[in-house]
Amino acid sequence: MKKTKIISHKKKISRGDFIRNTTLTTAGLYIVPRHVLGGTGYAAPSDKLYIAAIGCGGEGENDIHHYATAPKKNAVVSFLCDVDDRMAAPPAKRIS
Repeated sequence: MKKTKIISHKKKISRGDFIRNTTLTTAGLYIVPRHVLGGTGYAAPSDKLYIAAIGCGGEGENDIHHYATAPKKNAVVSFLCDVDDRMAAPPAKRIS
């Protein structure tokens, strides 16, 4: 059996180079636009507004409709509350 000598050429990296490269890489991850990492049409959880509606009749119904049909689609009506179940039923059907 023939022995093969493995020659390794390791480049030594200085502490300063290591810190600079690590900092640049980390900063690059923060500077990259959101759509690159999440894809087109992706909305980050911090960009969404979760709405809890208390009172589903009259002006409350108008507010619920406004948020549910907003063009930006960043508001999500998550919870409905009304003392009268008959008032909460129609908006609940529309948002679910």
